[in-house]
Amino acid sequence: MTVKIISPPEGYEPKGLKQGRAWCPYCGKETEFGHDSRLDYARCMECGISERDFYVRQHNGLWPDGDLEKFANAVKKSKRKYDRPFPWEKESSGKEEHGLYELDRQPEPEEQKQEQADTVIRACARCDKPILYVVSNRQTYCRECKREVETEQARERKYRARKKQVAHHSM
Repeated sequence: MTVKIISPPEGYEPKGLKQGRAWCPYCGKETEFGHDSRLDYARCMECGISERDFYVRQHNGLWPDGDLEKFANAVKKSKRKYDRPFPWEKESSGKEEHGLYELDRQPEPEEQKQEQADTVIRACARCDKPILYVVSNRQTYCRECKREVETEQARERKYRARKKQVAHHSM
């Protein structure tokens, strides 16, 4: 899965940081950021990416040496609030939904067009099914494969622990 990062134009200087505006590499323009009080993050008002994303920091020079905190405080002072629901908080359309990923739900035609325009869809690294409403940048598996992978990893941990214990006792 590839997400396109749009760099700012050459010579771009982030001038709006004191007003809570910054370059959003996912929107491809300087946008207003709003304060998400649930997570205490500043988020792009258009796409929802946080100020803690690596590319947002890189293009705006927001590093923990003080600029990041100054920007977060400027966003709070701007009184803009980011209050969109998390993907799992969205109201259901009356159809049965399964977990965060809603793989079994067939979207309505208009909803499908909007979803294609707005949503970046990832494919599961194991079965290649689409993962809708990706929760984290690190998410690589669909719900079913995630359970299988976690089970396999737990088995491997137990196997290594037993092997280590047997090797330790045989000395």
